[in-house]
Amino acid sequence: MDDSRLKRSFLALGLVLGLVGSGTSCTILTTRPVQDMSDTAAAIRAAREVQAEVLSPEYYRQANEWFAKARREYKFRNFHEAKEYSSKARRYAEQAEFEAIRANGTRADPFIENPPPTDGADATSSDGSFATPTPVPAESFTDPFANPPGSQAPSGATAPSGPTKIEVPAP
Repeated sequence: MDDSRLKRSFLALGLVLGLVGSGTSCTILTTRPVQDMSDTAAAIRAAREVQAEVLSPEYYRQANEWFAKARREYKFRNFHEAKEYSSKARRYAEQAEFEAIRANGTRADPFIENPPPTDGADATSSDGSFATPTPVPAESFTDPFANPPGSQAPSGATAPSGPTKIEVPAP
């Protein structure tokens, strides 16, 4: 009788470990989809460069939504799902880029993230050189903490120059 009871215990333990192991084995056996995530981020950047958010908004929105799902699954270490979502996002981003180019979207210069203003309000002079700032002497600045407004120190009074000892009478 003890032998069959022992077998059932091992069987139950094996079943429990099998169920627990199958839930976590995907994370253990699946590698991190780092390259897939990087490729998807590059595809979304490329779609943004051709103004896909304006010229192909549906594909661009889908790409961003699937990529957000992929990042969330990656964060929770569900790498298989992250890879699936990332590949869907990359396909949507590539389709958005293609549609935007078909709609005459022009590729912005990838090396200039914020182009300088062209209305002459920038710091360059007419010959293209940068303007030299004028120096301001340090004496012109006042220390706002020296005498705060409303707290004038009495004449002849000086601040203590170190820790002061406060004597408390014994009760």
